[in-house]
Amino acid sequence: MKKHFTYTKPGKVLLFIFCGISLFLFLWTLYESSYLKDNNYYYADSPEDLQRVALIRQLQSDAPPLIRQSLRDIIARNTQIAGVPLSRNLTYQLMRYDSDEPLLILQQPGFARSERTLCLVYMIRNTSQQIYYREAIDIQELDDPALRASFPDGFIPVIFMATPSEPMSSPDKYAFQHHLIAARYTFRYFIWVGSLLFAAAAIWLYILLLKASARRPDSPDLHPWKLDPVPFDLLLLADAVLYGAIIIFPAEQRLFANLTIQVSSMPPVVIWQLIWTIGFFLAISMSAAARIKQKTLFSRMLLVRSGKKLAAELRKLPLIWKTVLATVCFFLVNGLLLSRLRGYVYSSTMNRTVSIILLLLWNLLAVVTVFRIALHFKKLEETTAKLAAGQSAAIDSAKLVHPLRKAGENLNHVSGGMQQAIETALRSERMKTELITNVSHDIKTPLTSIISYTELLKKEEGLSEQGKESVEVLARQSERLKRLTEDLVEASKASAGVLDVELVPCEAAVFVTQSAGEYEERLQEAGLTLITKVPDEPLQIRADGRRMQRIFDNLMNNIAKYSLPGSRVYLDLERKGNRAVFSFKNTSREALNIRAEDLLERFVRGDSSRHTEGNGLGLAIAQSLAELQGATLVLQIDGDLFKALLSFPLLKTEKTGDGSLS
Repeated sequence: MKKHFTYTKPGKVLLFIFCGISLFLFLWTLYESSYLKDNNYYYADSPEDLQRVALIRQLQSDAPPLIRQSLRDIIARNTQIAGVPLSRNLTYQLMRYDSDEPLLILQQPGFARSERTLCLVYMIRNTSQQIYYREAIDIQELDDPALRASFPDGFIPVIFMATPSEPMSSPDKYAFQHHLIAARYTFRYFIWVGSLLFAAAAIWLYILLLKASARRPDSPDLHPWKLDPVPFDLLLLADAVLYGAIIIFPAEQRLFANLTIQVSSMPPVVIWQLIWTIGFFLAISMSAAARIKQKTLFSRMLLVRSGKKLAAELRKLPLIWKTVLATVCFFLVNGLLLSRLRGYVYSSTMNRTVSIILLLLWNLLAVVTVFRIALHFKKLEETTAKLAAGQSAAIDSAKLVHPLRKAGENLNHVSGGMQQAIETALRSERMKTELITNVSHDIKTPLTSIISYTELLKKEEGLSEQGKESVEVLARQSERLKRLTEDLVEASKASAGVLDVELVPCEAAVFVTQSAGEYEERLQEAGLTLITKVPDEPLQIRADGRRMQRIFDNLMNNIAKYSLPGSRVYLDLERKGNRAVFSFKNTSREALNIRAEDLLERFVRGDSSRHTEGNGLGLAIAQSLAELQGATLVLQIDGDLFKALLSFPLLKTEKTGDGSLS
């Protein structure tokens, strides 16, 4: 065979034919081997036993017409010697056999009893003249009294005896079957070898046929069939209709059914149907192979296209309608399975078992689906919880069920947007801090010179009164600008978290006592009365003394500047649970038409007219310093009452042997 000859049209035709023949011979040998096994060819001692059984079966179909032809003579007990030849290889005799002497009905010339004579016992009912086959007996049993005693009343026993010739030589069905049995017995084991050889040949030729599909010897490209653009499922349907019409065509059925001599044990109609089945199978296989090579087997199917369109439409439905459809489908299938199970109540155990298994599998699938959706909801819940806590979180939306996939993608977009926004804010904050630090550093140099020269001008003699006042204003404003610059730098560093903090155990009440001692005189000058309260038990916190001093300074300065003269100021320390809470309370001089949260923003002042000293950074700095130490600063406004709550977690204390706390 030339190279790529199988890619040519003649090569494909030959492959198709030889593959079909090999496949047919494989199936035929497989069927024949099963037939030989069922008919005891592998257990018989000789072919004569098989030939005897086969001859009895053949006579069981040939004898009744002769008996029916002679029925009137059998009933009337008339003796009529006649012969209707069945075969030149077979002589026979038909006798009525009862309690009296046997009565000859039919006899073919040349009939003689021998050990090879076959005897078939039939019974004829007197009333209805119906013929019933009873059994086959040996020739020696004819004279046995027990045989006559076994004949039932109301029946006429008839014995059909046949003696086959030896050897059978005439070409008729008896001789053909006789020789066929001998041949089958001889080759009963070789048929298995032939089955394996035909199977190997069929597989090899089938692979070559699939490789040659959509190929040509003169081109490496694929060349589809003219029918390849037709959807594969539509082609299957058309082939099924054509195949069904062919195998049930009555004329063909009669043609094969009327064959007189049957070489194979396989029925002729089955052979006809097998040939068409193999042809359709090979044709469909070639078409499928061509489509697989072009990767269009499933993409062009009408069912696949319709399924994709239906799935796309279902995806567009709202989640509630998808849930309704899923629920309806579940109960509909459940109802069908239950009705099927109810219909098999009085049926076989196998049918009931299959129905129960299908019902259990369907409900198990529903339960697994529900649990899977619940797990995906849990993943979404965990992701949203992380996002709500300000953490970066992402979910693999591709592994979620389709109704939740969009929600997962949206959460990922939100997480990505939040992360980007946080990074942008942090970058902006860093740039702002660097800008403030750099600008403050650049301002400090000329500001230091201004302050130094202002101090020199103060010492200068001979200045006029107006000059002295100008120098005082210059000194005061330069000091204010210096404090503003320092506050800006500190606020930026505190908010960015770059300040050094040294946390050590501290007695909380000490800060209240120190602050009261430092600010009592100043508060009295402002017409304010300071009232402090500390608990009897010691409260230890972990804090940085320098940073705490700055927090208390900022808060007490605010109280001194913005409190109503003649009012009382409260500085308390108390224990709330496992926290130590410093409470700063005062009555505002001006109406507080602002939210408490806004006061913690930078450059926001409670004095909207801004005629008092201050830059609006004190509370913001205090909050940042508190957070650096693990504490919280919360502001509360109730009318004119201003309250600042500074809360620290308490340290665990243990009593030592001398009764002190450690």
